[in-house]
Amino acid sequence: MLISAGKDPKREAPQLWVKFKKAFSVTSYKEVPLEKSDEAIQWFYKQKNMLLPKARKTSPDLWKNAHYKSIYAKWRELGFSKEELYSLAYEYLNLKTSILSLKELTQTNLHKLKSKVYSMSRKT
Repeated sequence: MLISAGKDPKREAPQLWVKFKKAFSVTSYKEVPLEKSDEAIQWFYKQKNMLLPKARKTSPDLWKNAHYKSIYAKWRELGFSKEELYSLAYEYLNLKTSILSLKELTQTNLHKLKSKVYSMSRKT
């Protein structure tokens, strides 16, 4: 689970909920008003994004898996196939050989590819 970023999730999850409850002045997520629901969701995304860089060193597998999911999700949203993603990675990252999986990329290349994918627009 990403919230732990290499720490004990049994300790980290309750601390996250305490922060959430303080941020929204509630005792349960069910008490968040409907008009603040988008703000609450964004709050969780912000927490995740703050922990992700830490996970790169403390939990590299967790960091990589978060990147794989994110890249594939954005790529599907853009309307491209996996083969087109692997072709982009080969060309954009100047790889010596083509790839059959994102798992073949280094952390640095994975991060570069994610930035590239998120800068692209929908296939026409």
